Amino acid sequence: MVKSIAPAQSAALDAEDISTLLFMIEEEKLASDVYAALYDLFGNSVFANIAASEDKHYAALVAQADLIDLDLSAIEANAAGVFIDPDLQAMYDALIAWGSTSETDALLVGVAIEETDIDDIAAAIEDVAGTTLASVYQNLLNGSYNHLGAFEAAVTALDPAILFGTDGD
Repeated sequence: MVKSIAPAQSAALDAEDISTLLFMIEEEKLASDVYAALYDLFGNSVFANIAASEDKHYAALVAQADLIDLDLSAIEANAAGVFIDPDLQAMYDALIAWGSTSETDALLVGVAIEETDIDDIAAAIEDVAGTTLASVYQNLLNGSYNHLGAFEAAVTALDPAILFGTDGD
């Protein structure tokens, strides 16, 4: 049976799928919050542009959660930089500390976030293959590859000694 994320068939998503969706929502919030904070520090437009895109990713995932009546009030009540998931909170704190040291490091934080997003989204797609949610995740994955390329280009433009391979390494 193909999983669906339509309200009438929300039971097709198991508890792990729902847990992953909630994690992905917070992970998109983390990316947006980090990029907004780093934009405030350095004024590099790549952060503002990608933060706006991350906000769209967040909204797309929230829309999917709304279809299955997930309660997001705890996530939505959190201010920028505040997360329910303790691992994401620790990640946010570490990324802000690292990214605050220099503009190059801030851009490298963007690379690290997008590489993490790519891995997490790819795994999430496999778990909900054949669903509308998988299509949403695929759109996010495509966006994350674009963001990764933008951050890598910005790093190299700022510090030509830092080069990235075709696979992002």
